[in-house]
Amino acid sequence: MNGNYRLVLLRDDDTMNEKVSEWFNEKWGVPVDAYRESIIECQRNRDGRIQWYVMMDGERIIAGMGVIENDFHDRKDLAPNICAVYTEEDHRGEGLARHLLHFVCADLARLGTDTVYLVTDHDDFYERCGFHHFCDVREDCGDTAKLYRRISKSGESIRELKSFLDSEGRLTAIPAKRKMKLHVLIMLSERFVSGKVYTEKEVNAVLDEWHTYGDPVTLRRELCDHKILIRDDRGREYRLCDKLPTFEDLERIYG
Repeated sequence: MNGNYRLVLLRDDDTMNEKVSEWFNEKWGVPVDAYRESIIECQRNRDGRIQWYVMMDGERIIAGMGVIENDFHDRKDLAPNICAVYTEEDHRGEGLARHLLHFVCADLARLGTDTVYLVTDHDDFYERCGFHHFCDVREDCGDTAKLYRRISKSGESIRELKSFLDSEGRLTAIPAKRKMKLHVLIMLSERFVSGKVYTEKEVNAVLDEWHTYGDPVTLRRELCDHKILIRDDRGREYRLCDKLPTFEDLERIYG
């Protein structure tokens, strides 16, 4: 992802309310007032489950999504819902939606919400981002749609690492304490896709998205040493372990 892009959390910036509301309205047709009211609600309750996020290229919004209680379907008990996922056409293929989804799930986990849902007609993309089909729902318009769920298994680790993460959820330093280092590995494990084969360069690219101090080599080695990433005998291909260790497993073996 382009390092010049800027992620904006609307709970921290009330100067963009109108611009963001109008952008989402243009993409999805939901009234501007509805977006504006929801964004204002996330600013009133900064640590709540209602949240809005946009990615900026200079002054232009190029991607965004929100989190609301219910995305117009009959399963009100399955909340919160990620909604309004959109990337401008000329920026598709850059990994923006994937990056935003990972960030939003980690952000919610840091705020205490480990389980999140979304309604979609797609499947493969969200499955590659850690979501799984949970059930079908009846939309308010009467159509049937798929509801996907993602449960963050690193929520506790993200909360423990709060002082080591920047505003975009990136690791700013390696903790000195062994226990905290294990939390780092658990957090990073959710940034990789189960079943996908990665080259060394691709592993480094993922890690570069989620730390700020320029040392993917050490992080990659730690993930392999702790059997979270499995490397082939030639050291050319990597994949996520089929059965990931829990934090308790790591602490018992390596703590």
